[in-house]
Amino acid sequence: AGLIKHKSAERSFDRFALHRALFGLGPEDLDAFAGWCYAAGTNLRPKTQETVWCCDFVTQRDGAVADPTAGNIQTKESNMLLQALNAELGSDTRRWEVGHGSRHVFLTSDPALSVEHPSVRSGPDLLMGQSWKKHLPDDRLRDPLERLMEQAALVLERHEINRVRLDLGENPANLAWFWGASPRHERR
Repeated sequence: AGLIKHKSAERSFDRFALHRALFGLGPEDLDAFAGWCYAAGTNLRPKTQETVWCCDFVTQRDGAVADPTAGNIQTKESNMLLQALNAELGSDTRRWEVGHGSRHVFLTSDPALSVEHPSVRSGPDLLMGQSWKKHLPDDRLRDPLERLMEQAALVLERHEINRVRLDLGENPANLAWFWGASPRHERR
């Protein structure tokens, strides 16, 4: 789940960067197309004007990322959470699409959440124990992204799936972490 044991010490690696490197892509390419990779993994065909974000369900406690996979949430449970997000926060300009487990896709043509160049931000694997707010971008995306994440957290917190997960002693999927934004029109 994002950690690799090294002989000398336990080190944390960005799993997406590691996977890209296995395909021979250099450091400059590692995060540039994360959103497209997530979309391709679910056979999505984004529209030309859409920005594609990776959207991972994580468990947060007291504002810090406690589990980057939300207790290894199953796709079936995630799908129900995504349906709730689409019902309450989706629109003609933004929607969530189901991926696998805790990893999904958010597509938007909303100018406030769109990017012209790939957004290099850490996936949740590297945020363990850290405040998620400290890892929001320091540009025009910060406020609308934080607002969307907080709205999504309210939907997720009150969803029956997460109430049951808590009752069973499992980590809830109570935060949607957005990263790896890729503008569709720059695809190579």
